[in-house]
Amino acid sequence: MERGSDALVRVGPPDDREAVIAENKRCEKSGEPYAMQYRMLRKDGATIWVEDSWVVVTDDRDEYRAFQGVVFDVTERREAEAKLAESAELLGAIFYSEPECVKLVASDGTLLEMNPAGLEMVEAEAADEVVGSCVYPIIAEEHREAFRALNESIFRGASGSLEFDIVGLRGTRRSMETTSVPLRDAAGHIVACLSITRDVTDRKRAASELAHTLEDLKRSSEDRLQMLSRLVTAQEDERQRIALDIHDDTIQKLTAVGIRLDTFRRGRPELADDPHFDALSETFQAAIARLRGLTFELRPPGLDQGSLVAAVYQHLEFDPGDFQHSIVDRLGEQPSVDIATTAYRIIQEALANIRKHAAATKVEIVLDSREGGIGVAITDDGHGFVPDDAALARPGHIGLASMRERAELAGGRLEIRSARGSGTCVSFWLPLSV
Repeated sequence: MERGSDALVRVGPPDDREAVIAENKRCEKSGEPYAMQYRMLRKDGATIWVEDSWVVVTDDRDEYRAFQGVVFDVTERREAEAKLAESAELLGAIFYSEPECVKLVASDGTLLEMNPAGLEMVEAEAADEVVGSCVYPIIAEEHREAFRALNESIFRGASGSLEFDIVGLRGTRRSMETTSVPLRDAAGHIVACLSITRDVTDRKRAASELAHTLEDLKRSSEDRLQMLSRLVTAQEDERQRIALDIHDDTIQKLTAVGIRLDTFRRGRPELADDPHFDALSETFQAAIARLRGLTFELRPPGLDQGSLVAAVYQHLEFDPGDFQHSIVDRLGEQPSVDIATTAYRIIQEALANIRKHAAATKVEIVLDSREGGIGVAITDDGHGFVPDDAALARPGHIGLASMRERAELAGGRLEIRSARGSGTCVSFWLPLSV
């Protein structure tokens, strides 16, 4: 390549040109080898980077001086080096600004490097307090072997995650979650375990508090169910007591009074055709019949006889309603008395709703055994309704909510399917026993 000021006009920016001229003159005067990288302008106007190196050559008498050297286009290498430097700078910025702990650990557990966030987590005021030392003593004793095993597996080419506790240099215990991968050199050799570790102490504390809260809610729910169960049992016991009192006391006494009235009438011929006495007698008999029906409502004998279907028949005989009804009995096994009572009360409430609201002409009640319990479906052809949750809480529909609550209280479930003009089906499932 031609040397001298004429050739140097092709050097790019003025700063580069001045540096090249100065170095050129120095080496020419001293005779030292010349080596330099600078930018040049090509004939097409593009700027390139070159690496220029040469030596001064003289004859034997040192009278002739010449320059001998080579120039290489190193534009791509310079661009690659610039990108590499930029990447290294970016990685460094990420490493030191990352809010989570970033660390490099050797195969023997020696801490090679740790970012400021990690130093804060282990309560180190400066890197030299922990860098160069083994990290294992910082790990809580019960988690130390698992951490060691993870670190060693990384140097066998694996990757993995681990939750563990640490005890910082100032004694603070923290819960951590780490993800680790191998860090390899240019030759592909694993040189360190690269880990990103986050402090999950608050998260684990919140999870623990949530678990305790859920446990408290579960216990509260169980207490509530037990209380409701006792309440329902007490209610049924009271119904049975009242029914027995009415049957064994009130009805018996009224029946005795009726017998005496008949005896009195037979002893008074003038009362044989007395319309007032006839009306009194009819009212009296109606009162006794109503009381007998009330005892069925309070506690159908079928329940105490162990037959749910018999209890339903007794209920419909007492209050058949303005619709035709049919009962399909497919029960393979009778439920316990408590479950039969719950089923009966739900059926009773469903029939009461049909009488009050449905204007139905036909009602079908199907009882069958399934899923280790009993299934019941009460279907009517009435005008139906929209069974949304809001409707269940409105006045006049409180029975729907009570039916569902009774079913769930017994460990079962209840579903209501209905649409305006399409009738209603109340279906529920209960276990055989509580």
